[in-house]
Parts: sequence; C-alpha cells; structure tokens
Amino acid sequence: MNVNILVWLGNKDMHPAIYPNMQSLAAGIADMGHNVITCNTAEPEEIRAALSLLRENQIIDLSIGVNAMGMHIKYSDDQIVDVYADLDVPHISILLDEPFNPYCNGYADAARYHIVTYLDRTDKEYFSRMDLSVDKYKMFMPLGGTVSGLSLEELLERKKQSSYEVVFSAGAFGDIRQGPEWEKFGVLPSHYMLNMLEDIVYLLQNEPLSVVAAADKVLAARGMAEDNYFQAAAYYFPAILCYIKGWRRRKLVAELLRNGIALDIFGDGWEVADLPHGAKLHGAIAYEGMLQVMAEAKVVVNDEAVFNDGAHDRVFTAMLNGAVVVSEYSAYLAEEFVQNRDIFMFGWQDIGEQLQVIPHLLSDDGYREGIVCSAYGRTINRHTWRHRAERLLEAAELTKFSRDMRAGKI
Repeated sequence: MNVNILVWLGNKDMHPAIYPNMQSLAAGIADMGHNVITCNTAEPEEIRAALSLLRENQIIDLSIGVNAMGMHIKYSDDQIVDVYADLDVPHISILLDEPFNPYCNGYADAARYHIVTYLDRTDKEYFSRMDLSVDKYKMFMPLGGTVSGLSLEELLERKKQSSYEVVFSAGAFGDIRQGPEWEKFGVLPSHYMLNMLEDIVYLLQNEPLSVVAAADKVLAARGMAEDNYFQAAAYYFPAILCYIKGWRRRKLVAELLRNGIALDIFGDGWEVADLPHGAKLHGAIAYEGMLQVMAEAKVVVNDEAVFNDGAHDRVFTAMLNGAVVVSEYSAYLAEEFVQNRDIFMFGWQDIGEQLQVIPHLLSDDGYREGIVCSAYGRTINRHTWRHRAERLLEAAELTKFSRDMRAGKI
C-alpha cells in the first residue's frame, strides 16, 4: 500500500551532509513506490505547505527528519509551535550523533507518536540508564551510504587515472592539547570524580570502545555498576566526546604519516594541527565534492567518531564509491563485513602495524580491486539509503501494530 511520507530535508546552510543525505533517503522511499513530499526548511512557503498537509489536510501518514528537524516551527520570538505534540502522525527522528552530544536533539521533544534512531548499539543502554525518552520508540540504525551513479567497472577505471591514493575526510574537531574541557558543558569535577573520568579517557585512548562502553568498564571495575554512578559519570560525556573525537583523529593521521603513508586530508581545522610531513590539506569541501573524491580514492581511512558498536556512514559511502576502507574497529562492522576481505580494521595499541596493509593495497591493483568488489557487493545489498528507508517504514509499521495491540484494537 502506498503512503504519503513527509521528509524534512533541512537546508544547505546546515551541516553539509544533512541535505544530500535526506534527499537520498527521500529518493529511496520514492523507489519503494510511496508518495514523498519534501520540505526545504529554508523556504517558508514549503514549511507552510508541509504544515498544512500535516495539520489541516491531514494526509501525511509518516514524517521523517534528522534530530529535531520539523518538530518546532518558530513564527516569532514568542511563538514556537510543537508540531507533533497533539498529532497522532508518526514521526521519526534520525539522530546524527551520540545522544549526549549537546548539538544532537530531538529525542526528548514533544510528540505523541515518536520513533528515534541511534547510531551506536550502546546508545540503547544510555537511553535506558539515563531514563531518557521513555515514551519514545527507539531503533538502532546507522546512516546509509550514498551511491555515486557510476557502475563498479567505471569506478575501478576512474581510480587508475586518479591522483588520490589515501584519503581521510573529517574535521580536526577541537583543540586537544590541554585534555578534556570538563567545565565547558557544566561544573568542574571533584578530585575523586576526576580520577574516574581520566580512567575513562585513558581507556578510550587505548581500546576501540564507545564512550558508554568505556564508562561501563571503568565503573564496573570500581564496583559501581548501579545507574546512579553511571548517571553521574554521564554528566561529563559531552566533554569526553568532544575531546576523544579530536584525539583519535589526530592519532590516526599522525600514525599514517609516521608510517610514510602520504595522505590527502579533507576537513577543517587541520591547518593548525602539528602534523608530520606527508599531509596534503584540502580544507572542507561540499558533500558532492567529497563524493567525487571518494569515487577517485583508492583507500579511504576512517575513524569511527566513537561509534565503536555502530558505524559512520562514510564507511558505506566509500565502499559504494569503489574505495577500500581501512577503519577504526567497530563490533558492528565486524559482524557486517568479513575482516581482511571486505574491510580492514585497526585498534589503538597496534595501529602502526595494522596500517601496513595500505602500502600493499596501493601496490597491488588486483588485490585491492578484489577487496573493492567484495565490499561493494555487500554494501549495495544492505547499506544504501534505500535499505535504511525500508527499515524505517518497517519500524513504523511494527510500532503501529504494537500500539494497536496494547490499545485492544487487535
């Protein structure tokens, strides 16, 4: 049965990946035969039209946006409307980062019928232990990969003429020289609490764990497995997240360069980083431009942005654009792909040794192309935005069935 689905696209002034990714999601839904209505949130007329379809005409069966997109409409400084607070239309919020990232919102906003997706499987525990979003329906869903429009054969041919061998695409993410800025998001920790927090950071610098998993491990070792201890530690998760993202990215780039692997870096902030010789800095570029780079790159190196039981979408996008992915370890990726056949992964203690596969990938075209073909086949069948669209609609249907059962309608 075809349904009417509203997709809040965001706009091009937001994070550069939001608008094109939501366009890809909308296209995936349309490919399934559903009626898709899109809304560019920079266009007041489109917002008014979307609200009319939702609230007056009531023809929308499902709506989707990232974070809190579409959930609040500001008519004036003193008039902000909670769009879904009194609507039974199911709305899906696709979270773009960890729920404890202060800039990631939507999971606690007012909505009668609300599904929230998260990017790392340990986020389920975070929501539960923090008593957050208890009235929401939640599901684990990494973002989808973006296809290039080229065939695999065309991608392989393009790479033969490319000047991009090893590419890293991510911002430097903050100043890590002084350690975590504990007071940035709240009060300074006390002496004993600081010892515990520093142990969490140390663990994250040595093991490929998510912030939640690292906190669990440190607290359990102290005999503090109860939720109240976790909740106290979680107050400082934003500061830990901000620090460890930058630390891991700089560590990865430095190890690549120290091992003699020349690197093309795309992203802002690297011009002020103290990097060994061998890095070519390109700065931040538009999402469409980054897709072209990945379509030419032979190897894409990836940090997981602490999604160590989830995945960053650049893994799937790189594979769909014919690049071999060398990624920070993720338990989820280890289940989805065969290591050393579809993907190569590294940890933080023996990273230098594990990165030595890259020169081999660059020197042996046949070996590299075999990896590309295997990963591409897996990803094109499981990890495009079309597949994410299928999961979202499946979740909406199952949730409706569950609600109807509890209401005695079935």
